[in-house]
Amino acid sequence: METVTLNRLIQQDSKFAKPFEDKCVENKRLIKTLKQNIYDQDFNECTKSLKDLKDNTKQVINIMEQQRVVSNDLIDLSKRLLNKLEIKNALSEYRDWISFFNKRLRGQVGDFNVWSKAQSAIYNKVENSIANYSTSERDYVLQLETVLTNVHMTLEEYEILILVKFKSNCEFHGDRSKTRTEAKEKLNSFPNNMEGFKNALEKLFVALDLCDNVF
Repeated sequence: METVTLNRLIQQDSKFAKPFEDKCVENKRLIKTLKQNIYDQDFNECTKSLKDLKDNTKQVINIMEQQRVVSNDLIDLSKRLLNKLEIKNALSEYRDWISFFNKRLRGQVGDFNVWSKAQSAIYNKVENSIANYSTSERDYVLQLETVLTNVHMTLEEYEILILVKFKSNCEFHGDRSKTRTEAKEKLNSFPNNMEGFKNALEKLFVALDLCDNVF
């Protein structure tokens, strides 16, 4: 979205360059003509030159005001993009360490079923801002919590780490909940020479929707 907006603003800004240059050249010509009329004491022509110069100057100011609006929008967009980049960079620095910790933690849990169920529950809680775990999830999460205690970490602190990882993924890959519908809609305009991939991708989104309801 930001890329589309940025390209649009750049195109708008570039459209002002030629008209502004032309009006500035015209201003110089009118000033030169006015000076000559004053020198010749041709007051009728002086009046006309002054009017033309005034009208042309108004057009220059109008172009400058329009350009200022676009420039301000470009500055605001640049600030948002820089802020987003700073957040992405800050989160990405720790995302890998959280993944590394998870690998070590998984080894301590031992039972793959317990690990996968606990991870699924925690990610679901964090991603969807759920207050509590379901009855079927509590036993798996409790077993993970026991392992966390051995490394002096509470379950709440671990949830915050998962939240950091989740937000980092969203910043890097985009918000999946917002883009899944868009991605599915884009399949309608998928290239004809890639139909073999389109069917598999359609199945992918069906499966993802089912996962949301089943798991």
